[in-house]
Amino acid sequence: MSLNIVEKILKSHLREGDYKIGTKIGIRIDQTLTQDATGTMAYLQFEAMGLPKLQTDLSVSYVDHNTVQVGFENAADHRYLQTIVQHYGLVFADTRDYDRIEAGAAIEAPGWRNCIKQGQPILLQLSGQAPVPCTYNLSERQRNILLAGGLLNYTTGAQKQEQPA
Repeated sequence: MSLNIVEKILKSHLREGDYKIGTKIGIRIDQTLTQDATGTMAYLQFEAMGLPKLQTDLSVSYVDHNTVQVGFENAADHRYLQTIVQHYGLVFADTRDYDRIEAGAAIEAPGWRNCIKQGQPILLQLSGQAPVPCTYNLSERQRNILLAGGLLNYTTGAQKQEQPA
């Protein structure tokens, strides 16, 4: 009997136990996708586990809900998600920016390092399109972490040689 897609994934990711209906198994999680409505609680639980780093090949935090903000809670959640992304090296996706870039466009960001240093928007150069300003919401500390090449470099002072942007 052929396997369905779920069975194929489970069988290929099996790490513990025997793949038999009704038995407990352990699997390797290689990718995760969270979104802002539930991601905050998921990452709070992840932090409570005390793991020093992600153990997946790819983890994406996707902000597509709660973009209309009435109170401070949504903004606080989004800021927390951005902090988690920065600390653990996840990918942060914000759907509000997608419609501005055409499929297949080559994207360049000349002078991005100076823009980050000064807290100014980065002007993205897109092939065949008008430039798109890229804004970000980073504290001075977060900008310094980015410029250092990550939290570990920032914390240990092992900053990489500045390279032209």
